[in-house]
Amino acid sequence: MKQITFRYACKTFLTLFVVAFFQVIAWAQDTKVEVTTTNDVSGWFTRNWLWVAGIVVLLIILLLFSGGSSRSSRSKTTVYRKGDGTVTKTTTTESDAAD
Repeated sequence: MKQITFRYACKTFLTLFVVAFFQVIAWAQDTKVEVTTTNDVSGWFTRNWLWVAGIVVLLIILLLFSGGSSRSSRSKTTVYRKGDGTVTKTTTTESDAAD
């Protein structure tokens, strides 16, 4: 008899839980939510500081990726081999920078 009562209590509890769960879902669907949105699309076109900041960021990116210096230098390595097996290397660097 105790086992039948325990099963009956578990079924009753689970039934009440499921009914309460569906009741909460039904209440959530009945609530009214007011959403107010303002879409001012032309707002960022008229803000000058955004354009200035965008141009400054673009210039900084261009300066960073442009190479960094206007000097160009070339290096040339000449290898001399003598008849007795010795090897001599000479490296010459030319720079176009105006000093």
